[in-house]
Amino acid sequence: MVVREIYLEIPKIGGKILLPHNQHVFHIGKKDIKKSATLGVDPALYSAISSVRKDPKTGSYVKQQFIISLRGDRYYIEDLNSTNGTYLGNLNLKQTTPQLLKNGDKIIVPVEENGTLIQMELIFHDTTIKTPNGSSSSQVEKLNEEPFKDPTIASTVAPPSRSHHSFTDPTQSPTVAPSEESSSGGVYFDPTQAPTVPPVHDPSMAPAYRRRNAIFMDPEDPSFTSNSFILVKRKMPIPPNAFRPDSGLDLGMVYKLEKSETWHILVAFSLLFIMVYHSYINVMGLTALYYYIQYQYFIGISAIFFEPLPIALIFSLSFIVHETAHLQTGKHFHFQSRFCLTTVGMKTTLRSAIIGIPIALPGAAVSVGVDPDDDKDKMGAIKIAGPASNFILGLVFILISLILPRSLSTLKMIFLQGGSLNCVLGTFNMFPGEFKGFALDGKYIKKWKPKYYFILLVLLLLGLVVSILLSSTGQ
Repeated sequence: MVVREIYLEIPKIGGKILLPHNQHVFHIGKKDIKKSATLGVDPALYSAISSVRKDPKTGSYVKQQFIISLRGDRYYIEDLNSTNGTYLGNLNLKQTTPQLLKNGDKIIVPVEENGTLIQMELIFHDTTIKTPNGSSSSQVEKLNEEPFKDPTIASTVAPPSRSHHSFTDPTQSPTVAPSEESSSGGVYFDPTQAPTVPPVHDPSMAPAYRRRNAIFMDPEDPSFTSNSFILVKRKMPIPPNAFRPDSGLDLGMVYKLEKSETWHILVAFSLLFIMVYHSYINVMGLTALYYYIQYQYFIGISAIFFEPLPIALIFSLSFIVHETAHLQTGKHFHFQSRFCLTTVGMKTTLRSAIIGIPIALPGAAVSVGVDPDDDKDKMGAIKIAGPASNFILGLVFILISLILPRSLSTLKMIFLQGGSLNCVLGTFNMFPGEFKGFALDGKYIKKWKPKYYFILLVLLLLGLVVSILLSSTGQ
């Protein structure tokens, strides 16, 4: 009996990606590689692997690093115009047509380790195992190594070679016949040494962008994220329009980056509103059931379905104010900043909205070019702006409730609830620790300026106590 086994082995993470016989195209990206891991590694390792971006050739949006396709009985690999490139041995696949894969070939994908790009090997295994009936012995045979000839390429174009001695200049077009000097494929573009994005040649680019750098962020990388603010560190040239899908900056954690910031804010506001409203209905429903069983008293439909509306509205507004404070402070320091939905946040918030449990946030303010080491004061100001805005908004709500006459008791109570909600949100963000690598604003603020941290924390707690006392006394 003959059994054919095809898979990618990833020794560094103990991964194995199977390539089933009944599938002809395999899209391999960050998600697939992460899912295959069996060894514990820093999530930041995957941050340099390309995710969502716009393909300049087709104009479509792609999420994967490369594809492997089955043609006949042979497998070929093709880079999907990834940011940092995919390599077959020393051959940069961004410059070539699809290349034949042979058993034992090493596919190189640049990944990040301790702030430096390194090479991660994906070993291609394509073997047939012949097992005679009644015997446990096996024989592994390599497949035919005939090179792939793309019928769409003119026959006069010399196909790239996979020699390990000299290679094509990365700036040359792969459709031009290589010269004698580079006939074997050109100069090797080592991803661990060379910049991972092409240098900016636009002379009109502002000097500030020339000297600022950034790193690719992973949506699950806890190193520089919080519940409400994500920074993108310096490491490579930042384009003037960093939030464009075709900018070259890999913002893989962002959900539908091509949509406008207004669209992101409206979706976040809507999801939060539904989540809080549903959660409040659940609480009021259980309360109504308790009162009915215990006292045979029904609190009424309006209390269950209408009272939660202003609470949900205020909470959603408070979250947007918090995020706006982060991003506007970032813009004040001339960092490119905007509010973005995150893929992970969207999924968890949608689940929470359906279930009716308020345990998720759909997005965050994202600032590009912030360095926690070189920009400590700017970073601290950006971080503290979020909870400070909640204190200010809570204080405004409490003052309005005090000004309103007693005849508007319902409205007074709504503003008091708004004051307490903002103080709770601000206090929550001031938590100085972290959970499973997930840090809040308070961790950085306390480390940056302990005095500012304790002053703001006391003010938020004081505001919470005052709003609760006023609510209980009916003021």
